Amino acid sequence: MIKKLFTINVWITVLYLTPNIAWADHSSLPITLDPSEVQFIEDLCEQNATSKRLQVFCKKLDDSIEAFLNSYSPREFEIKTTCLGLNQCHIQFLLLNQIGLTSLPSSVANLRKLRFLNIQNNKIHALPESIGELTELRILFADSNNLTSLPESIGNLTKLKDISISSNRLREIPSTVGQLQKLRSIGLSNNKITSLPESIGGLINLRHMYLGQNHLTTLPENIGQLQKLTKLQVGSNQLTELPENIGRLRQLEILSVKYNQLTELPESIGDLFKLVILDISSNQITILPDSLSNLTKMNKLILRDNRIEPMQRWLQDKGD
Repeated sequence: MIKKLFTINVWITVLYLTPNIAWADHSSLPITLDPSEVQFIEDLCEQNATSKRLQVFCKKLDDSIEAFLNSYSPREFEIKTTCLGLNQCHIQFLLLNQIGLTSLPSSVANLRKLRFLNIQNNKIHALPESIGELTELRILFADSNNLTSLPESIGNLTKLKDISISSNRLREIPSTVGQLQKLRSIGLSNNKITSLPESIGGLINLRHMYLGQNHLTTLPENIGQLQKLTKLQVGSNQLTELPENIGRLRQLEILSVKYNQLTELPESIGDLFKLVILDISSNQITILPDSLSNLTKMNKLILRDNRIEPMQRWLQDKGD
């Protein structure tokens, strides 16, 4: 029945799903969804039989079209299509968060025009290798799942601008992530990551990097290649030192390395001339580098819970 619903001309561009009811916005043109994309919806329903929220939607597809179109719900679950012309419509926006998914079908690769995918707050254990075929994807949110690894094919998503996979169980990041040269923000907080691949230096357009609450002991030397980075958060890890090349991040405005095991800061920290906020609290730092006084734009320096003895003298000199 699903195929019949999507292969006749109906006036739908957006579908919203919730645990109880579904609602559709109407467009000025009737659409017909590509059969391969219909297959993905069928697979999604079939592979997630334990998801009560999703199955309510799947059951709706077996009801009459009139009942489906005329019902109403808040916008918790969305499917948006884009139409190049009559009978040429494709799913472009897919919001599947917090509906109890355990699996993302490999047929997700059928959604060749997909630009936005949100699968946050589910129970997904793995992303299919075929996700790398979503070459139009710009945004991927997969926070708060049970992911333990990422497929190598993630590096094929070369148009990706924003990826967030925080609060999972990731232990490592594939080296192919360095191929995502259009990426502007990457969120990997609250995982079990022990190291970053050297290829991370290939993210030449990255602005924001969130790595807090992992098991990192070092940062790669080539992190200094991220010349457009403005925010770096690596708090709550196991770092014992920062690489000297961190001073090459000349656009950096916010740096948080709180709750680590640092005993000192590199002299190159004083080369971060645009730094506004520096949080080095809850480490084991005993002395601050003289170069820190070069940071004339810094308006917030958080030092608490360290072992800095001459702190008052340094601060007085900076004030003079």
